[in-house]
Order: sequence, then C-alpha cells, then structure tokens
Amino acid sequence: MLLFARLTLLLIVAVLGPTAGRDATTSASTEQLLFRVLPILIIATPTVMSVLAGAADVKMLTSRPAIYWWGFCTLAAVGGTALGRYPLEFTAWKSAELFLPMLVIATAVGRCTFAQVERTVFRILQLYLVTISLGAIARPSSIRALGGFFRLDSQFPPVTPNKLAIAAGIYLILLVGRPNERRSWRLVMAVTLVVLALSRSVFGILLLGAPFFFAHKDSRRSFSSLSIALLAGTAGILGINAITTIITKGGAVDEENIITISGRTIKWETAIKSIVEWPFGWGINGAFRDVFIPEFSRGRGAILGNVHSSVLESFLAAGLIGGTIWLLFWLHPLRHASPEVKADPAFDRVRRVLVFVLLTSFVDSGHVLFSANVLLTSALVFATYRRPDIS
Repeated sequence: MLLFARLTLLLIVAVLGPTAGRDATTSASTEQLLFRVLPILIIATPTVMSVLAGAADVKMLTSRPAIYWWGFCTLAAVGGTALGRYPLEFTAWKSAELFLPMLVIATAVGRCTFAQVERTVFRILQLYLVTISLGAIARPSSIRALGGFFRLDSQFPPVTPNKLAIAAGIYLILLVGRPNERRSWRLVMAVTLVVLALSRSVFGILLLGAPFFFAHKDSRRSFSSLSIALLAGTAGILGINAITTIITKGGAVDEENIITISGRTIKWETAIKSIVEWPFGWGINGAFRDVFIPEFSRGRGAILGNVHSSVLESFLAAGLIGGTIWLLFWLHPLRHASPEVKADPAFDRVRRVLVFVLLTSFVDSGHVLFSANVLLTSALVFATYRRPDIS
C-alpha cells in the first residue's frame, strides 16, 4: 500500500507537473516551483528524514541499482556544474529531481516482495492508461488528426505519443504474460493506445520482438515463425501503398524525415559530437535545451526538444562514465537478479519489460528525465535485487 501511494503521487507530479522551459538560462518558474519542485520535496521529505534518523531500512539504498542511480545523478550534477554553462540551481535540481524520487521508491520497494512490486506497477500503469483513455473520450479536442491517422495529444494528461506508446507496450507485455488474467478490455485498450500513439519505432520493436515479448517461453520458436508469416502476409495484403502511408503517416512527413528517422540521425550525430566535446556530462536536461532546439527547428515535421535516444541522453547528461552506469542500472538485473527473484514467475514478465525498455531507449527518449515510465520501470529494477533479509 505504501509503494502504491508513493508511486501514484510521484506519477501524478511527473505527468501533470509543468516541465522546464526550452531556453537553457531560465530557472524554474513559479508554476514549476508550486506544482513540480514543491510536491517532489514534500513526497520525499518523510523518506529523507527517516533515512537520516536511522529509522528506515537502508539495505535497499545500498543495493547495486541504487548505487548505479546515485552515481549517475551525482556525475550529471558534477559534470554540469564543472561545465558552467547553466545556472547552478538548474543543474542541481535536475539531478535531485531524479535522485529524490528514486530514494522514495527504493525504500518503499524494500518493504515488498518482488511479486507485490510487479503487481503494484501493473495496477498503477493500468490506472494511468485508463485515465488517458477516459480523458481522450471526455475531451475530444485531445484527439487530433495526423495525416489521416489519429494520435493522443498532450492535453489531458500531458503525454507525448512516444512515451504513451512505450507505457502501453510495457503494460501489454505485463498483461499478456499474466496467468488467469481477464484480458478482454485491457488488451483492447493497450493495443488501441499503441496504435493511436502512432510511434513507428515502438510499434516496430513490439512487432519484430513479438516472439520474445508475448510468446510463452516454451513456444517462442514456433511463435517466431508464426510472427514472420503474419508479417509477410500482412505486408502482402496491405500492399506497398498502404505500407508507405503508414511510414509517412499519411503523407504528413517528407522523405528527409524518413531517411533521418524523424531527424534522429542528425540529432544523434550532434549528441555524439557534444559528448566528445565535453565527456564529463552536460547535466540532466542540459545540452539539448539550446544545442538541439535551434538547430532542428527548421524544416517540416521536425521533432524538437530531445535527442530521441535515452542511451545518448544518458551519456550526454552524465558523461562517458555516468552513461555507462546508467546502462548498467537497466542491464544488470537481466543476469544478476537474486535467485529468489528469478524463481518467481513474475520475473519472466519483468525481464521482457526491461529488454523492451532498453531497445526503445536506443531510438526514443523518456528514460533519463523524471517521467512516469522511469518511475514505474525503476521500481521493477529495484525489486529484482530484493534479498530475503530485506523486510
């Protein structure tokens, strides 16, 4: 119950709290202080006080994922401060914005079993997606046409299409892998949101990885053959024109957008140059605030505001060492989860989710900044390290 309450409160702040402005020199506005900074501090204060007073169980705080995450946030803050390009309070807060919520989540996870954490994340994610669906129905203006297709706009609640598709994909993986779960409307909701979000990268990863993400582990080989047959059959039925329409979003994007993967390759090149220029970290949410936005504001269909690769964003934020630590946070549980956790049937679902998160992190953003997806999936990571002596 404690984990559910803390995660839900943090998710509300992440989804509804205003984000920082796009110019690098602007500090937090009054609206940000009231509805983002202050709520995080209020939620984190009891945990911080209990840790300082020695009343909290700190075993989870010294576990390997916690050390990885603390290291990533610290290196991002140190690198951004040494760079001196952004206001000190901005650099410090963006690191604390990831550090404090993880402190809250780690201590709450330490009081739950692995199965309880997985079930809690699933329920909160379901509530989140249901809220988005109801918001779209209640507010038709939040659904807009996009080249003959539809996607959920960022009005109620504010969520970008790619982040929505990733959240729906995580939910879909957890749902399909759950035994004796009534899936009917849940399955329809998840698939519908993936389609409406119109994230070609996420959709492609889910489709090509279907044998791993959705098939029972004993039937993945046969499911792989079936998946290839269905893919080929679908392509044959739709025809080249229909496939082109999907790729170009009904003609809403031009050839340059497709060749550069919606501008990703250009941004990745710039990000790599920035990392080489300053390999110690630009600070979380730092470099791409003014390096990327003016450069990519040209042209039709430009996607602004981030590098569109959480992996590159992590190296950009915390440097070469910090980016490696960020990767270890997500990679290590796949091989080194505790034996007790690996024996839990829920671990197979969580392992698939972590693989999905890593794959999408190469081509989409959202797992470096304070967001709903980071909060929920990080709870699963912390849970994989839970030991029997943590109560």
